[in-house]
Amino acid sequence: MKDETLSLAFIGKSLLLAFVIWIGINLLLFLVLYGDTLTPMALPYVEDFQQLTRLDYRQFGGAWHLRDHKLIQTNTKGADLLAVIPLHLQQANPYQFGAHIDILQGPDGAGLLFNLQHPDTVQQSQLVRFGDNEGRKYLSYGYFDQKLKFVEQGSLKPPDITKGVELAVLVHKQTYDILVNGKVMQPDIPLQYVGGGVALTTWFSSVAFDNVYVIPVVPSFAESDSTAGATTITNTPEISSALSPAIPAPPNGGAARSNFGKVTADMTETTVISAATTALDGFFSEKFPDKADQTRWIASSGKWRFEAGALVQQQPDGYDHNMLSVGQFSKFTLRTCFRHRQGSCGGVVFNWPDPTKKSNSHLVRYFEDDGLVWGYFDAKGVFVGQGYSPVAAPGDQPHTLQVSVDGATYLVMLDNQLVA
Repeated sequence: MKDETLSLAFIGKSLLLAFVIWIGINLLLFLVLYGDTLTPMALPYVEDFQQLTRLDYRQFGGAWHLRDHKLIQTNTKGADLLAVIPLHLQQANPYQFGAHIDILQGPDGAGLLFNLQHPDTVQQSQLVRFGDNEGRKYLSYGYFDQKLKFVEQGSLKPPDITKGVELAVLVHKQTYDILVNGKVMQPDIPLQYVGGGVALTTWFSSVAFDNVYVIPVVPSFAESDSTAGATTITNTPEISSALSPAIPAPPNGGAARSNFGKVTADMTETTVISAATTALDGFFSEKFPDKADQTRWIASSGKWRFEAGALVQQQPDGYDHNMLSVGQFSKFTLRTCFRHRQGSCGGVVFNWPDPTKKSNSHLVRYFEDDGLVWGYFDAKGVFVGQGYSPVAAPGDQPHTLQVSVDGATYLVMLDNQLVA
């Protein structure tokens, strides 16, 4: 009887040990295969799925696949299916979250979840999502409460999205704006929840996502003020270069040339318009008032004039007419609003070490009437293009150009829409 008791005790301990080992092996395998989904990423975050070989988003429902350089969710039978990006956003830091969306099948059910208070459920989160209810197309926005009930804050008539659409939210401290194809569709919506996570979501639809981004931003310019504006340079947080988009700063030995060659288009008479608000934690914000501090600006070429509410470059002939702001910055966001009075080639220069020559500086500007170009001037002052994106001609309307620099790479945004 005593031997039988010892035998049962030994078997029990052996089973317990085997169970612990099995749990340990599975936990180890999970950490090896999916550990990167548990490690928070840093801002700015941009993913075009060109190089990604395995999805590092945490998936809750649905069938998510990487195919044709896109993230595709194929399940059309489920509601509120999630792919959570491993990011945690602080309450005090405004950001913009967006993606390109293509509806493959179903009632247009695709959108963005943000300020998730829980990493694995829609409970207590904000939602912006397209939909189609018996032919009535809509863009709904609101939040899921603590009981998982969706509380709608409003609904908009969306543009035609049959050929794809850019959807984004610009999240402030207490409100958020909805942007469709770079244009604000609904501003100043009250936030129910602040801070937290972000996710892509589908609703009874198969959807392809591309060009997903989450980037820190500075406060928006007041669009209603067409004559007052500014150049703002703000501090940005530490950024992991491994997660930054592929727009590298040139190495000391130069970089491979693109087919852009040297930009020779005429520069324009351009008005730099001031900001209605001063950026938080800013290095400086210039509104160009009646008595602007002209000592902090150095003209390298061109004919520049300070006006009430604007800094104007008046010489239409020639090119690369630049005005340098005094100061050295390494990690920053440069945001400026400008309007063309003549021509179409305004832009910004940054990482500019020597105001007497344009060598070793970076440039982002309109290229003729059909696009935006970015790159740098090498040691000999020859422009080396790093990229080009077709955009609408600027016309004579105000446009906002933003460049976020982390020291190794940079992001480019035009009118609140990610360009590169």
